[in-house]
Amino acid sequence: MGLAAQMKTVAVFTGTEGGRVEIYCRYKDSYQYSNHYFCRDPCRYSDVLIETQKADIPVSKGRYSILNFVTAKRVSVTIKNLRLTDSGVYYCGVDKWGSDTLTKVEISVKKGKHEKNLDTVDDRAKTFSTTNELSTTAKPTWSSAHKIHIEYESTSSQTPPSTSSAFHGSKAELAVFGVLFGVVCANMFFLLLFLYKTSAPPSCPPVI
Repeated sequence: MGLAAQMKTVAVFTGTEGGRVEIYCRYKDSYQYSNHYFCRDPCRYSDVLIETQKADIPVSKGRYSILNFVTAKRVSVTIKNLRLTDSGVYYCGVDKWGSDTLTKVEISVKKGKHEKNLDTVDDRAKTFSTTNELSTTAKPTWSSAHKIHIEYESTSSQTPPSTSSAFHGSKAELAVFGVLFGVVCANMFFLLLFLYKTSAPPSCPPVI
């Protein structure tokens, strides 16, 4: 693998921290079944991150994966779990006799803190909403129990009427009723007696 760069138009691929980015590099028809690799600048042997093994067979290594699309005549490289330090210059290389062919690309990784903050705020809002709903739902139950407890205490604090008082009250009512009944009976008796005397025929004087 002899490494030598033949500069072409630079393509820039953008990703977000923690996300993934997919890089495409096109090549000539004669390189369809060559060995392809992906390296970071300055693309020494130690800078090679991943390389293909066979055409149309994906290869994965850590955060990197590579695939040679023979029919499309391009190499696809995917980097996942992006870091800010992944930003920089890379090369898609074709291993051939003599000097390799390198296609320069750039990767730009943007900070994902803003999106994470939005997620955090959204999670906090959801937690607050859930807590508020639970609190609101629990209030009627507590209020009902508290009301029952208060009513129970209020009812328990009242002294029940004495049995003896009720009994004495009943006796007094019976005595009054007896007196009234006696008065009515006496009046009836005298009324009947008066009617009897009034309706009786006058007595005749004795014949001499």
